[in-house]
Amino acid sequence: MLLNCFDLFSFMQDGEENLEIVGQYDRFNDWMFEEIADDVQGDVLEVGSGLGTISQRILHHKKTKKVVLTDISKNYVSRLKKKFTQKNVKVTSLDLGRAADFKKFKKNSFDTIVCLNVLEHVKDEVFAMENMKELLRKNGKIIILVPAYSVLYNELDKAVLHFKRYHKKDIKHLEKRVGMSVVKMFHFNFFSIFGWFLNGTVLKKGTVSTGAMGLLDTCIPLFKLFEKYILRKTIGLSLIAIFQKK
Repeated sequence: MLLNCFDLFSFMQDGEENLEIVGQYDRFNDWMFEEIADDVQGDVLEVGSGLGTISQRILHHKKTKKVVLTDISKNYVSRLKKKFTQKNVKVTSLDLGRAADFKKFKKNSFDTIVCLNVLEHVKDEVFAMENMKELLRKNGKIIILVPAYSVLYNELDKAVLHFKRYHKKDIKHLEKRVGMSVVKMFHFNFFSIFGWFLNGTVLKKGTVSTGAMGLLDTCIPLFKLFEKYILRKTIGLSLIAIFQKK
């Protein structure tokens, strides 16, 4: 993907601002990690670690051993290195669109790859998934979280350079292309649909609303129950899929 200087600067500003905002809300991030925690184990590669919000939860997870944190941004990589100094942690750069970046890792060296809110930034998602697959051991898993529903694509997506929003059929198509099995697939974060639509479609803003995030974080216990028992994870702003290597 070719970006002019203004687009790149705008993306970095909006992207970092959104990460800073979302990263403040522990209950929301705890909930997000809880949704994938059962499938996180062994030696873990996190793609797109950002400011390390989910990274710290991966590190403290009882089934985690060694962890490699990565990001495409030199700024984030630098911040991650300062934040995570544990012996079982390595921090390095990784661009999912560059084949050369994958060569720094040994094939079949990870049990789990965590890729949350990243794949939608990649133009060639099949290329990215195939390269991640090569890094997995047998029966290893790639955990992705992507934005759902193309109808919700708006200024927020444009501001942070999302190529697309996903439907379940897109995940099924990806499953066939990369030769992996989708062992779980479900929606997450239903109530944020309304805030996303209002902020990015109606108001045409490119950054997450702190007011909406604060309200969401406060209501997390209720929302978790509603999604689990009423909606049964069938509708949500995001789509989570667990791919397993055969």
